[in-house]
Amino acid sequence: MRKYISFTKLSAVSALGLLAGILVVPTPVYSQAASPTEEWIKLGTGVYTDFVVSSIYKASSVKISAEFEQSASDPNTYRIQYPYDNWYDHRANDIVYNREKATPMVIHVVDGKYAWFEEFNTGLYIDTADDYGPIVGYVTVVPQVLSLISSSGVQGVIAAAPDALCKYSEGSMTMTANYTVPGVSGSEQYPGIRLDVDNEPMWRGNYNGQFLLQLPSAKDLDPNMKWNTLEGKARFTDGFTSLFAYQDTPQYPSFEVEIQQNEANPDLYRIVNPYAQWNIDYSAYDFQYDNSYNYYIYIYTFPEYGLACTNTFLTGLEVRIKSDGDDAPFEMFGVQNQAYYFYQSYAATFGWYLSEVAEEFGYMFGDFKEGVFTCPGYYEEMYSGQMMQFPTFTGWTGSLAEAEENEYIYTVNKEGKFKIELPGTWESSDNPGSGDGNGSGDDPSEGNDPGQGEDPDAGIEGVMSGQENLPVEYFNLQGRRIANPRPGSLLIERRGSSTRKIIL
Repeated sequence: MRKYISFTKLSAVSALGLLAGILVVPTPVYSQAASPTEEWIKLGTGVYTDFVVSSIYKASSVKISAEFEQSASDPNTYRIQYPYDNWYDHRANDIVYNREKATPMVIHVVDGKYAWFEEFNTGLYIDTADDYGPIVGYVTVVPQVLSLISSSGVQGVIAAAPDALCKYSEGSMTMTANYTVPGVSGSEQYPGIRLDVDNEPMWRGNYNGQFLLQLPSAKDLDPNMKWNTLEGKARFTDGFTSLFAYQDTPQYPSFEVEIQQNEANPDLYRIVNPYAQWNIDYSAYDFQYDNSYNYYIYIYTFPEYGLACTNTFLTGLEVRIKSDGDDAPFEMFGVQNQAYYFYQSYAATFGWYLSEVAEEFGYMFGDFKEGVFTCPGYYEEMYSGQMMQFPTFTGWTGSLAEAEENEYIYTVNKEGKFKIELPGTWESSDNPGSGDGNGSGDDPSEGNDPGQGEDPDAGIEGVMSGQENLPVEYFNLQGRRIANPRPGSLLIERRGSSTRKIIL
């Protein structure tokens, strides 16, 4: 047995146990996974607090922003289609995520008090070793209660060993580290979750009981996972997909997009489905967009330095070469921010925060000034007396693991056209269009001047006009009053009936 495996009693239930008078058999694993035609209703963003995969590294849990859906035919069944899409642990140098291998986490709520979830593949590929040999393969999460459910049914488990199930209350699901089976070997404790690697039991998960699932409607949803949609539209100018131009004229379309701000960290933004409107026809490529999931670009801003960077993200845009024929598979196009990639390396090696990397290596980041984020095509750094240029972004097709292995990675944003403009920082007359370059859209700030007697919560814009001695008030770009503004913030300053944009 490997040294990491801490379930020496893992087989005790199957070998010795009686639950409600019925022999407990570990296989077949119980599952009632939805059919491919099952319809799901999008509920929004909730939280998955992972101390399952994270327990491999014997440290703190990792909170993941997760998109929850509800079954249209069974309101007590939920799922997270890609539970580990947003997972990151700086200790996990030996894990690579492959979304194509991930399967949904399907959750069942019972009697409004209990819950359980089905076995699922995380899509996390681990390549490591211990004293007993290599550990290589995809990590699967296996709730131990499945063997009990398969033999006794959910109600039988509730009657005889309720601790084996998750507890459900007001949209939150918790799970104890261990459970007991009364009457079996002196009520010994059994681990609630195990982790398999290519079907071989490998680790115990959730050994300190920090596992938590919270629906978007949960009463005490972690504020760090709450997002507020900003009033008005942001403008996203794409500097990446010109990669596919080659014999065509490069295009840099702009899209009016929904943008959200993190409630607990107002310096963190995210664009929702930035490529959903993308419709450029390049002669050598076919494209299609994956509408089955929400895709995000996360924007980490550091107003004190005037810097920002994005995460490494999937676009939702799938591409194939036309000359390969109609049977060729589409592959997802992703973008990797070099500053964020560099941060991941420093976080893993030195435990640095992203803000520390921005302070020390700001030349790798883009500029964030007056609510506008831009990034050059290349940054320069001195090595051994020579000036070297490095791309600020790279792109890839297919899974990132396959791209790195086969070198399907390309320099993108070579011309430095990438730009994100927050609501209120651009006008529709400047808009190159919503994907077609023809120019369209209304001014999101039109009619929102509080100097005309309108509610400031509807948005604020205006010009100062000799009222400098009047009391001053500050508002964010969405019209919300700010009592104690922070230095470096982009705000609206109002004195009397006049307003102006400022950075404190």
